[in-house]
Amino acid sequence: MFKNEKSNNDVPDLVTDDDKEEESPSAKESLTSILEKKMIEIEEMYEEQEELLNEYANKKLELNNDEEAVKYELSGLHGAKVVIQQLIEEAKDGQ
Repeated sequence: MFKNEKSNNDVPDLVTDDDKEEESPSAKESLTSILEKKMIEIEEMYEEQEELLNEYANKKLELNNDEEAVKYELSGLHGAKVVIQQLIEEAKDGQ
């Protein structure tokens, strides 16, 4: 330690990586093991979310197809309404 001249307080020495003691091999193995388990958990969660996303994409596609079919049918029905309305007008005019 050294004294800070301005405040007269003891300032701790800076500890660098070179000053630290190396971790024991068993601690490194333990850390590696923990990290590998976490990686497996994350991969499983990722796969679950990916499957869910794919399910939603498939449902969305199915809904879009259903929507297009309904729009097509509505278009046909609208055309039929217009034709029938014209026939009604012609029938009224012809009487």
